[in-house]
Amino acid sequence: SGLIMAIPTSRILSLSVLLIAMMQLAHVSEASDVQEMSQEDHENAVDGNEVWLVEFYSPMCGSCKEFSPEFEAVAKAVGKSVKVGKLNIQKHMKYVNSLQGILDQGIPAVRLYDAHVHKDGIIVGTHHSAEEIIEFVQVNTEINPVNGEGIRLKMPVEGEL
Repeated sequence: SGLIMAIPTSRILSLSVLLIAMMQLAHVSEASDVQEMSQEDHENAVDGNEVWLVEFYSPMCGSCKEFSPEFEAVAKAVGKSVKVGKLNIQKHMKYVNSLQGILDQGIPAVRLYDAHVHKDGIIVGTHHSAEEIIEFVQVNTEINPVNGEGIRLKMPVEGEL
């Protein structure tokens, strides 16, 4: 207790602010299972050989910020079999506007892509819980029936969320 008395109050306050800032930085820098995508990343995902779950979002959108932890939970649950990414619509507005109906239901918008089955992506929807999206992905994907390798979308897709 004598040590605390020897430190001026302003110094304790400064150290407290520094500690809080460090804790916030540590939280922000946690590794994410969701890949931040560029236009090129999205184009490669749409044309590629893997199934992708993609969120279209804006960093200024309150609903998108609220949905972010849900989407992270989805990525943790399905990320071993399905690639998970997000595309900032503000950075890539011209590109997003060129895509079929991405923003029709508002944001955050989530689509499931498999170039071999449905290149425009399957609408997963908006404002759903992690559990609902995980179930949708699990119900609508399967081991590739052609060669037994990788994951593919089942056809037909069982409804929209």
